[in-house]
Amino acid sequence: MDVTPELISIYLDGGLPTDEAAAVEEAIRADASLAATADELRGLGEFLGELEPVEISEGLRDRLYE
Repeated sequence: MDVTPELISIYLDGGLPTDEAAAVEEAIRADASLAATADELRGLGEFLGELEPVEISEGLRDRLYE
């Protein structure tokens, strides 16, 4: 299994089936580089979770979703 940062992010969000999650967890335990990536993504998730939501105008929202 090719464990990418994207896959680690999905794993951390609880979005993988049990067997895939176990494989990613094992890969993280076995590879210091993957463990560092997981730690970095955990920290990023915690940081983003602390931010206050920002209200945007309908005009800006419409332009963003064009």
